[in-house]
Amino acid sequence: MISRGEVGLIIASLGIGVGVFGTDDPLFASLFLVILVSTLITPPLVRAIFKGEQTHEAGRADHRAG
Repeated sequence: MISRGEVGLIIASLGIGVGVFGTDDPLFASLFLVILVSTLITPPLVRAIFKGEQTHEAGRADHRAG
């Protein structure tokens, strides 16, 4: 997921270079904030989701063994 954030920042930087928006443009600030938040929030959310699945899978394995 971090590579998605990097790609987003590269695209935003290209947008600045081409003149689509400037560094003081609220659109750039919003885009940067969304990229930053999604990059920081995604790993803990994925861990929490898959932790629940691992616990669920272990319960099914115990049920089959018993």
